Amino acid sequence: MAEQPLVLKAGKLLWTDGSETLCERTADMPKFYMENGIPKALIIAILPKDSEVSYSLVIPLIKKK
Repeated sequence: MAEQPLVLKAGKLLWTDGSETLCERTADMPKFYMENGIPKALIIAILPKDSEVSYSLVIPLIKKK
């Protein structure tokens, strides 16, 4: 198991600028974007609270050195 297995806390997205988005559903339909057999990004579906419009969130995966 990974040292930090939790990728995303359900119900809330925290952005790098300090803002946050409350969600009805978080991390639905996870998929990996791969290049040459190596996972480069995690793609998940997000449904913001009080919205009928969902979108994909692409999370780059960074390889530890």
